[in-house]
Amino acid sequence: MAAEEAGPVRRVVEADHDVARLDQGAGPRLLPASWVTKANRTLVRVVSNGEKFGGVYYSVAHSGKVITAGARQVHLPKGQPTVVVSADPGNAMHEYFHHLQDTIPELDGLFQALHRRRTHGEPVIDLPRYTGFRGRKDQYIDAYFGSEYGGSAREVITRAYQIVFHPLYGEEMLGEMVRDDPEMLDLALAALFRYNPDP
Repeated sequence: MAAEEAGPVRRVVEADHDVARLDQGAGPRLLPASWVTKANRTLVRVVSNGEKFGGVYYSVAHSGKVITAGARQVHLPKGQPTVVVSADPGNAMHEYFHHLQDTIPELDGLFQALHRRRTHGEPVIDLPRYTGFRGRKDQYIDAYFGSEYGGSAREVITRAYQIVFHPLYGEEMLGEMVRDDPEMLDLALAALFRYNPDP
């Protein structure tokens, strides 16, 4: 079932070229309709930070605050998650997967289980190349996969699908995942083609 059958992401949006990427091939139109349909039960606000790369996801727990997104001050509406995206379509995919983590936790649970199994007994360390981030290194092709915060490894699923569908900061890394972490690729593709969330 194609994601287009589910319709676009239900969102409150500030019209902007970067924001449009969330619907135009950067994310949800590439995903199973059942995932987008379930995520659409929670309205998400999408805003642009005006940057070339990088973004952030603010869950409902952060709503009601005022944050800085690029050069802008953005009010996070009470009771609603917000996705802040850049011009990079891979970033839009990555940040949308944070929304999926909150709306389809069972899907994220598959990736959390892989992380726990593979990093069991590893110490939490400062991650190479990512100042201020801590986690477990494992055999991930990019250390950011292993980031741990808020009680879980929130970047495993986001980074996996970002790399499957798009370059990472302009660098194509899918071939590296095929060669060096086929288990991660197997999980990402298996979930993409076989996982259906409960209605």
